[in-house]
Amino acid sequence: MLPGRAYPVSRPVLAAVVAVLVQHGYDVRPVSWQLEVVPEDPAAFVTTRLVEAAPEGADLVVGKSLGTWAAPYAAEQSLPAVWLTPVLGEPDVADGIRDNRAAQLVVAGLSDHLHDVQVAAGLGCDLVELDGVDHALSGTGDGVVAPVILGRITDATDAFLRRQGWQG
Repeated sequence: MLPGRAYPVSRPVLAAVVAVLVQHGYDVRPVSWQLEVVPEDPAAFVTTRLVEAAPEGADLVVGKSLGTWAAPYAAEQSLPAVWLTPVLGEPDVADGIRDNRAAQLVVAGLSDHLHDVQVAAGLGCDLVELDGVDHALSGTGDGVVAPVILGRITDATDAFLRRQGWQG
């Protein structure tokens, strides 16, 4: 579980996704960091933390925002993934998602300044775009995530895992 730069695993959306993963039997390994700015090489930074958290390998990668810089690594390893608010304006992230042959789910808000609808449409994976939702997955602009939004994200994650028949 790879958080955003300023969105730790304890925040509502990631905590809710953790609950879904636990229900499916996954051994969730949350990664944490405290960063004022995005690292100079975000892909290397995030991938290093992922490998440290799961040195024997992962069955599924979940990343939010900065955590989605693990997409190139996930593609190289053909790891299934759930990407929350991926940074689609960064070609390495978008290409990593597009090139991954494993099943993936992308969840993003249509009011997220880092979301690109055209890029998302060409990713070739399951896609859930939430109208009126921003990068914090809030529909109110203040970082508060409404229960209906949490429900859409957890339902999408649960349905995605069930379609794949995955159990951790």
